[in-house]
Amino acid sequence: MYAEDLYENIILPNLASQKYKELFRNAGTNCGPVTRRSCGPISCKGSQLIYIIIALLNTLNDDNLDNVSPHQLLDIYNYVTNNKNISKFSLFNNPSKMLHIIIDNQNINTIFTEHTENMETSIYPMALVNATPFNNEFGNYPDGVISHYFIIIKQTNNETNEINYSILSSYGSDCVQIPQYETSLNINYFSSVVEAFGSNELTEERNLVLHNFLTEYFFKDGKITYYIDEYAPSHKKITKYEPEVGSELEEQLYYEPNKFKFYYFCTFVSKVHQQLLNYFKDMETTKKKKSKKKKLTKRKHLPKKKSTKRKK
Repeated sequence: MYAEDLYENIILPNLASQKYKELFRNAGTNCGPVTRRSCGPISCKGSQLIYIIIALLNTLNDDNLDNVSPHQLLDIYNYVTNNKNISKFSLFNNPSKMLHIIIDNQNINTIFTEHTENMETSIYPMALVNATPFNNEFGNYPDGVISHYFIIIKQTNNETNEINYSILSSYGSDCVQIPQYETSLNINYFSSVVEAFGSNELTEERNLVLHNFLTEYFFKDGKITYYIDEYAPSHKKITKYEPEVGSELEEQLYYEPNKFKFYYFCTFVSKVHQQLLNYFKDMETTKKKKSKKKKLTKRKHLPKKKSTKRKK
């Protein structure tokens, strides 16, 4: 199956299944701590990539994840993120390393409805990006820095032909921990949110739109967060954030007018799929080499046959 075809025919995993929860929890836990700078069990960047990998595996296995182990998923995750561009995009928050479209009110309907009208399911890797160009020790960020990764999912009801959208998100930062959850989405409503984020005016009405969206789709059902400041005096190293307090602090980051934009990474799923195919090819090659080496070793240690010739 080609990457382009797979992108149009993804079989979405069941988020409520014990198998999905097992895979997601184990792979996430082994990816690292939950902060904005690294992926983890409930971080947004880990959530996005792990979900896409699981969805692709579910598709390749005809809606069956029984043969996928947490160890294999983690192995695949590490293999996929060894790709230079995927690593810089998924681990180092650099949107310029992946082909993207900036969402606005001119293209939103084309992208989410017309472009995928013949697709039963679609995964849209998304991010909320601080679009100000930026440079640091990790590299150049000409298209800004990713603040939050999430996914928009499109599903078509085969019986009614009704199209449903949802946002899949988790959130991890120094003051917020939000486990992965899915919330239904109205595209017309999302269009108004995009417009509010792009506004140059700082008004109560605009901030209310942002507050309602962020609390509903990104900051729901948070956990208590403990932030460890390595540079603070010993008695002030640990700061405890209650979910409401942490979410309120995090929310303030997004209020500055016309600073944050929604990016859609239109080739990311197919690139992850290609890495997945490369992984299985490499595993097959390694398996054959080991089998060949094992056979040669076995032959080497076989007892030599005694000669049947008589001595003169």
